[in-house]
Amino acid sequence: MDELRVRYIRDLWPKSFEGRGFLSFMTSLELVEHNIKEGSVGYRLKIDDSLTNPMGAMHGGAISALLDEVTTMAVLLKDPDCRPGVSVSLEANYLSAIPVGSTIIARGKCIKAGRALAFVEGSIWIEGKDTQYVRFSQVKSLTGTPNIVSLHLNEEYEKIQAKL
Repeated sequence: MDELRVRYIRDLWPKSFEGRGFLSFMTSLELVEHNIKEGSVGYRLKIDDSLTNPMGAMHGGAISALLDEVTTMAVLLKDPDCRPGVSVSLEANYLSAIPVGSTIIARGKCIKAGRALAFVEGSIWIEGKDTQYVRFSQVKSLTGTPNIVSLHLNEEYEKIQAKL
């Protein structure tokens, strides 16, 4: 199952945002680090004009949407049942502006995945710099959410079989 989790967060999850309007920028995410035991991930993304506010910095809404999704991938690695969860609460601290043209690393870590809730942290760093630009914390409800890895892999398998 570990190999399937990594395949999902690396290949299938970013593709699931194709044609999704504002969130389609997530198709450009590149998985650069992961640790299943720790429930942690890191994705690289180049910031272009479509993600910025009028002042030329990455928009706070884009930052929150990105970290919401990145922390979901951390939960998928940590939770034995691969439940993605849904947001109960989130807090973002914008420590410094992220300028257009920057290449960032967005990190997520699942601190704890219990029966009903997952507690996660996220952060954004500019690649090659030792400064944290965003600090993020979130609680996700795991109740009633399906094993998303199995669902997507089954859908992919069915599509492949239909083409044969």
